[in-house]
Amino acid sequence: MILKALTLENFKGIREPVRIEFAPITLLFGPNNAGKSTIIQALHYAREIFERGNTDPGRTLLGGDVLDLGGFDSLVHNHDRSRPIRMRFDLDVSKEDLGDLEQWINIPTFGSAQFIQPPSRASVEIEIQWSDTLQHPRIASCSVGYDGKALFKTESSVDGRRITFQVKDVEHPVMTWVGPSLRVVPNMEPIPLVEYQTPFSGDRQLLISTPSVLPPSGKPLEFPELGMLWEPEDDEQASWQHHALVISSLFIAPIMLLRDSLRKFRYLSPFREMPGRNHQPARAPDEFRWSNGMAAWDLLLRHKSEALVEKVNDWLTREDRLNAGYRVEVKCYKELEVNGPLMLALTGETVLDDEEWIRDAVRNLPERRRLLIRDQRRDVELYPQDVGVGISQVVPVLVAAIHSQKGIIAIEEPESNIHPAFQVALGDLFISQSQTKPDLMFLVETHSEHLMLRFLRRIRETGENELPPGAPSLTPEGVAVYFVEPEEDGPRIHRIRIDKDGDFIDRWPRGFFQERMKELY
Repeated sequence: MILKALTLENFKGIREPVRIEFAPITLLFGPNNAGKSTIIQALHYAREIFERGNTDPGRTLLGGDVLDLGGFDSLVHNHDRSRPIRMRFDLDVSKEDLGDLEQWINIPTFGSAQFIQPPSRASVEIEIQWSDTLQHPRIASCSVGYDGKALFKTESSVDGRRITFQVKDVEHPVMTWVGPSLRVVPNMEPIPLVEYQTPFSGDRQLLISTPSVLPPSGKPLEFPELGMLWEPEDDEQASWQHHALVISSLFIAPIMLLRDSLRKFRYLSPFREMPGRNHQPARAPDEFRWSNGMAAWDLLLRHKSEALVEKVNDWLTREDRLNAGYRVEVKCYKELEVNGPLMLALTGETVLDDEEWIRDAVRNLPERRRLLIRDQRRDVELYPQDVGVGISQVVPVLVAAIHSQKGIIAIEEPESNIHPAFQVALGDLFISQSQTKPDLMFLVETHSEHLMLRFLRRIRETGENELPPGAPSLTPEGVAVYFVEPEEDGPRIHRIRIDKDGDFIDRWPRGFFQERMKELY
């Protein structure tokens, strides 16, 4: 799990910096309209920025028709254009190879650098500001740091015409990576980047599309004179170039890792639709179809292996899981024209002696797949529309959790329209999937007390070594619980800690979870 924390400032209802530390399962509780969705919407905004450079999004890549961010004016605190939105992402890079970035910069000599001790944490912080010159928000700056200390910063001029780069801390420990020969100019002033210098134009669209402080994929930073970076000495120009590539890569690496993590972001809204009769998948997979749940049904129909359907059914049917009494079935059919020659031959209305022609004709018939729900109690095939709403709501959650291997799965109200027994089973689903997939994180916005109680129960049973057979284990470190409380100056976000006995260390505001004794004991 690369993304470890998110800090927001001047974003929607949040004014002062608020930090959210993520765990494999991160839960957001609170009353309606308290601001729980703010964290999820911040990730949507970040995906738009890092993927498309879109600082003023309405509809997003992932939100489809169910999410409209409303642009910068709706996202900045109090709709105040004079305020900058700040977003900081803390990343776990302990398992990432920051010293070998040929895949991004394609520099064959870069791997020759002699590294001493790689950092374990990195951070990427961006600031988005409104530009009166551009009449559009721009990314004003991007800072990259390691192990809690800022190291590099790129900044944009107000008109977007000039991007500068600066080494903020020449004594930073990470600078020892390239050995004692690297002597960056102390107190170095910001220097322009060649790649980003663009001529001024009154064309607004051109200005919006000009390069930003975020580095372009696949390219190192370009400096007008390498001597602006290094103290004068006898080093050869080739050595200077090598060091410049190292500096460039150290700046680019965390941004690329964050961008890659956001590309694996999936979002399920609380408005999950029911598939129609004879539902057919979209011709091409579209990320936004996860927002209304349709991507899950598409995936079940389109998936070449039966393993996904079997895993979903395992959760739907087992007594120690959802025990829903229904299972998903995908059946394949050949489409046969009623008045075609093959049908006429098969019904005896014409005589065909060429068996090979019949076999070829059958092979060439178009194939259709149909998704059905089997009522196991009555052994009856049904369409999803013929089953209670709960099944249509829970299946997308199951598919997203089972199919996803890494990244973030943000789910709003997974408990929507489902029975409490289903809700506690979803708790085990999230636990088991997060354990077997260390690069996967669940970010769940919920009102479900039953879901929370299942997590507490599993923590207690794990600590007391009393887990039921087949039940997943859970420790307090596996869950981060936040309560979002509305206040006059914006939402206040409380971290609710849990001990190894499955008890809350911190008190819940507004009297939440006073009736948890039944599940605990």
